[in-house]
Amino acid sequence: MNKKITAFLAAWLLIAATFAQAQTRLSLKGKITAPDGKPLDGATVYLNRAADSALVKASLTEQGGNFVFAGIKAADYRLVVSTVGYKIYKSGLIKLQKDSILQPIILQPSETSLKEVAITAKKPPVEQLIDRTVVNVSSLPGNAGTTLLDLLAKAPGVSVDDNTITLQGKSSVMIYIDDKPTYLSGDDLANYLSALPSSGIDRIELMTNPPARYYAAGSGGVINIRTKRTKETGFNGNLNLNYIQGEYTRTNNSLNLNYRQNKLNVSANVGYTLNNNYNAINLNRYFDPAVITDIAPDFTQTSFIKRHSENYSGRVNIDYYATDKTTFGAAFTGLFTRGDNHTANTSLLSSTQGQLDSTIVANNVDNRQFKNGSINLNYRHDYDKKGSELTADLDYVTYHTQLDQTFANSSYYPDGALYDYDLVTGNLPSNLNIFSARTDYNRVLAGGLQLSAGLKSSYTKTDNLADYFD
Repeated sequence: MNKKITAFLAAWLLIAATFAQAQTRLSLKGKITAPDGKPLDGATVYLNRAADSALVKASLTEQGGNFVFAGIKAADYRLVVSTVGYKIYKSGLIKLQKDSILQPIILQPSETSLKEVAITAKKPPVEQLIDRTVVNVSSLPGNAGTTLLDLLAKAPGVSVDDNTITLQGKSSVMIYIDDKPTYLSGDDLANYLSALPSSGIDRIELMTNPPARYYAAGSGGVINIRTKRTKETGFNGNLNLNYIQGEYTRTNNSLNLNYRQNKLNVSANVGYTLNNNYNAINLNRYFDPAVITDIAPDFTQTSFIKRHSENYSGRVNIDYYATDKTTFGAAFTGLFTRGDNHTANTSLLSSTQGQLDSTIVANNVDNRQFKNGSINLNYRHDYDKKGSELTADLDYVTYHTQLDQTFANSSYYPDGALYDYDLVTGNLPSNLNIFSARTDYNRVLAGGLQLSAGLKSSYTKTDNLADYFD
């Protein structure tokens, strides 16, 4: 039996090795220039998947016209480059199998015509400001029907790998929504962001060296997500419906409503997303019997991992404009998500002659429920149009997670007779309650200098349990 257990552990170690190999991340670097060789800074570079032209990543060229896409998978891609005054460039097929540096890309000046002049205002997809990079979601190609986590994966300098979010290669990134921290990390943060539809997002702000108002809770920088606020007078709204049919069904829907009259503005957003995806793995390995003697040398494994989740989200913002410079507000948010992961794995161990030695069948199930609610009361006073302001916030945030796990493993003799079975179950509830109060003051001085100061006090109560039963 010890040999069978060793074989079982070896099988799962091989799965881990296979995943590690499959998730190897690569980089693609390049340079954008004008015909005279002058580097073009601030050009927007899109990395599109060659198979369906879907946007994978967006970036801006830095000083010297250089750009880099890091943490991307080995696949076939195409580049699209655009900047003011030059023709849009579309590359040929790029087969990325290892870290690569492209030949300089030369953009050609666009032809000008003065027959008729039409002036239109449209935000660029990516903007580089003094202290942050801003991604304008409405101008970003391929944002319809996606989730907030999908948007982050496309943002320049951001990588989402195995539910870990990094900014410019650094972890410990703090995620804010409307200048308020989410207080989540790891799988909980990824599940939360994947439950929010992209249609309710206005822009994403990426800050590797954030201002003082974002208190230092990590060295990886800050990602601040701004939700949409409509400024049009009267009652208006929009409905977004999205349906995707692949091997399984996915849908991403949201309803945005806004009412603005006199000094009162009320906005609401409700969303529903359905996610279904899977991984299918077929693995064949051969061990040299001269080196490894305690298990059968031929190893064949098939695994099927199916993930399902349903997410319901809602947000209500109320703003009262007491004067042109003073605003009182309240915000209420809620999220409920439920999902499950099913993993079915069958491993066959055979001799060098192909004779079956043993069969191991593993069936693992995760069932998760996640609830989030928050209340915010806020105050804002603008001193001038340069950005001098005083803000104050009172927040209450609660999170509740219930995770139930089942791990069933069966081992069989070559004739199919069961010789070993074990069942492990897990019960992992988690509760998080946060109370916080903060105030921030920002003064814009002569010459563009800024003086920032703030106070914050918070109380956090956590209650976590991890019970496993054999």
